[in-house]
Parts: sequence; C-alpha cells; structure tokens
Amino acid sequence: MNLIKRAILLLIFLALPCQAQEKSPVFIGGKEKAQEPVQVARLIPEVLGASGVEGGGAPSCEACNTTNDSEFYNTGNVGDTYTNTSSWVGFPTTVTSTLCCTGVMWPIADNNQNRGTTVEIWTDVDGSPGAIVNAVCTATIANLANGTCAVDTYFEWASTYTLAPGTYWVVSINPDGVLYYCDDTVVPVYGEAKTSSDSGSSWSSWSGRNFDVSLMGCDPS
Repeated sequence: MNLIKRAILLLIFLALPCQAQEKSPVFIGGKEKAQEPVQVARLIPEVLGASGVEGGGAPSCEACNTTNDSEFYNTGNVGDTYTNTSSWVGFPTTVTSTLCCTGVMWPIADNNQNRGTTVEIWTDVDGSPGAIVNAVCTATIANLANGTCAVDTYFEWASTYTLAPGTYWVVSINPDGVLYYCDDTVVPVYGEAKTSSDSGSSWSSWSGRNFDVSLMGCDPS
C-alpha cells in the first residue's frame, strides 16, 4: 500500500465519530458493581459558564416585569394635538443597547367610538416595518380611551422579551375604523411615521407626524 492510500485511510479513520466502549460488568461477592458514568456532561457548563452562555453569561431579563419597568426611547411629550386615520400606523424607534421589553406606551384614543387596536413591535426592512419581532411582542386593547388625545396607554406584553440593539417599528394594527393619535409637527426623533392600507403588505410615508411613543422595560446591565 503506497503512502497516499495510507494517508487517505488515516484521514477516514480520524473522521469517524468516537464510539463509547461498553465496559464488562464487574462482580464483587456475586453482586454486580455499579459502573461510574463518564463525566462528559460536566464539561459543558465548565466551558460555557453557569448560564450556558460563553463568556460567563448574558444579562438576564428574568427579574424585569411591569412592576419595575420604566420608559425608554421616548419621542417626547407632544401636547394635546392629534391626527386620525383608519390605516395601520408604524412609528420607528432605535434601541441602542439590550432592552428587557415589557410593552409599549402609546396614547391612542377612539373619540368615544368603542374601538380598539393591537400594538406590536416589528422588524425594520429597508426603512419600513417588516414583520413582528416575536409572537410575545403584541398586546390588544379592545376599547381605547375616549376623546381625541388620550392619556398614556400601556400595551403590555404577556411576558418580557429581550430586544437586541437595532431599529424597530412600533405598529398599531387598526381593524375597527378611525383612531386618534396624539402628535406634533416637530421633527421625529427616530424617523417619520408610515401608514399601511393593505394590512402591512406595503407602507407609505406619513411625513410631519411625531407620536409620543415609548418602549417599556428594564436595562439588564
């Protein structure tokens, strides 16, 4: 057998998975002695850290909930002016560091029409809302506050979700008719709003609208 064939066989042998060898039972005084298991599993936490994340573990959001959260990335109080629309509304926000997100604060009213909306956090795709970030990031209020410029309305997630840094869209899904949003004509902090009249398939610019939107949550650092 030439050297090339020997080398090929050696590579094949090294590529084969190692198989655990079964040990023959050991009998002492007529009774089988229990074999100690090979402690392979212990290597995983020792290498990855106690949390199972390399480098000692990422910040945890387990302690964050609606009893201890606060507002982040607020676009500013916009006063008592308002605008209305029956379209879906998307408003951009930029998360600069990991956020344990518990929901969204967004004043939306129904002008005494007993209407509701669902608010979600969506990804950004080429400067427009893409799709919901996670099924957790949604909340519905079936009957919004009366009037045309409501007090802060808290859309609370069922559980806390960890948002990584990046650009997102807070989306108001409007199935019931015209809704009223507190706004102002100042330049928006994170970008201009957009509307959709085809259930989020396409989005159009809604210039000059600055909504009073905040992400609710905790800083895990």
